[in-house]
Amino acid sequence: MSKHAYTKSLKQNIKWFIKRTIKRKNAVDSSIKKYLKNIFDFGLVFERGLNIGCGYYTPFDIDIKRISPKLINADTTLLVKFFRPFSGKKLILSNENWKHHIQLINPGALYCFHTFSFIQIDWVKLIEYCALKDIKLVFDWSIQSSIELSEGVNRYCVGKDAQHFFDILIENNFQILDLSKHCEQTNRDAITEGNRFIVSNFNI
Repeated sequence: MSKHAYTKSLKQNIKWFIKRTIKRKNAVDSSIKKYLKNIFDFGLVFERGLNIGCGYYTPFDIDIKRISPKLINADTTLLVKFFRPFSGKKLILSNENWKHHIQLINPGALYCFHTFSFIQIDWVKLIEYCALKDIKLVFDWSIQSSIELSEGVNRYCVGKDAQHFFDILIENNFQILDLSKHCEQTNRDAITEGNRFIVSNFNI
């Protein structure tokens, strides 16, 4: 199983941070901000949250913080402690440790933006765990080409595994919002390369 450069390279993380700082506005970020605002406006607040793969900055940090005031921002390098001195935590999730860390932190909500593709864990088991324990989870999901597997993209973003993952999400009462069509997606045939979604069990 390959690890993506964002998981193992401090240099790549710094380059991503600079790029995101310069180019603050894009359609995906705007959709995420709008969705998070809707959660807050709906009156949903989960005091403790875990932001997985938070990076050093995102344009919706404030939105997440409003929903989960006691937020832990987890990323793969120690530099997260510099940019987020009070909430930052170095954390690399694996199949062996993700449940332990979630039980230890005990979040009411999990957030994962722009990094779902790069985190190599069994997301099916995490989805089922969140459904069982009534833990809220929201992430953006991009469907990619099989070539990306060798670069460290997780298998739930590619081909038939992505369609199977879609079925698991539906079975566990997750909403899948199609960012190109601006509507909820219930058709697995839409899970094709190039499409992007916001996935959540906040169900607002």
